[in-house]
Amino acid sequence: MLQQVAEAIPDLKTETMTPQQLVQTKKALDEEITMLSTSYAQLNLAQGKFRDSFHRLDVFKEENLNKEILVPLTSSLYMPGQLSCVEKVMVEVGAQYFIEKNIPDAKDYCERQAKQIQDNMKSIGQIIDKKKMQQEKVILTLQVKMQEAMKQQEKAAKKQVI
Repeated sequence: MLQQVAEAIPDLKTETMTPQQLVQTKKALDEEITMLSTSYAQLNLAQGKFRDSFHRLDVFKEENLNKEILVPLTSSLYMPGQLSCVEKVMVEVGAQYFIEKNIPDAKDYCERQAKQIQDNMKSIGQIIDKKKMQQEKVILTLQVKMQEAMKQQEKAAKKQVI
């Protein structure tokens, strides 16, 4: 879906815009790029968490049964615990909903989520690139229009002197 959005971004007709419209458009594009970049960064963090979870599932082996481990309560708070089951884990599937899964299914879930996030990041990256190109076009057009306005002012000033 994001891929379709990226492809559907229309080309800006900057040549017909006034300098004021160009300034407003540039400001809107700046805000959009900032918002999209923030979303991209958040997706990157989420993808990292799924990849990290995928690798942490490697601890669930028969040889680690009943061994002391540190259990994460939050991203920065851990508590000592004991690994009492190595066949199944609880997987958060969203909004504090958990499902019990065996280790291969849990790894598959993490891998699929990371892949889906990667696809979304790719699409958002394409949207950001298009918005940056639009931004450059707006800036260049604004510069040209400002130079033209300055030349017209110089001509008008010369006419007044004569």
